[in-house]
Amino acid sequence: MEFALVLFIIPFAVMILSLAGSWLIHKIWVMPVLMLLILIFLTMTIFNDTFTIWVSIYTVLSILVSYFGKTGRDLYEKNKKEKEH
Repeated sequence: MEFALVLFIIPFAVMILSLAGSWLIHKIWVMPVLMLLILIFLTMTIFNDTFTIWVSIYTVLSILVSYFGKTGRDLYEKNKKEKEH
């Protein structure tokens, strides 16, 4: 079960939450910092110390997804403004 959790469920949740957060908040760094704090908390409470490697990977994934989400939001708003004029 931990294998599926680490390789499928947590990365999917990180991507969805990072995309939604960057789309709604318009800030790139809010969701990656929040994900980092949540994952460190999970490392200390549920998982063992070897999960810290995954914490760094998921934080980088969150940064990338947040960047792409904010870029997509900016392009969406730019195209929306161009169509109105």
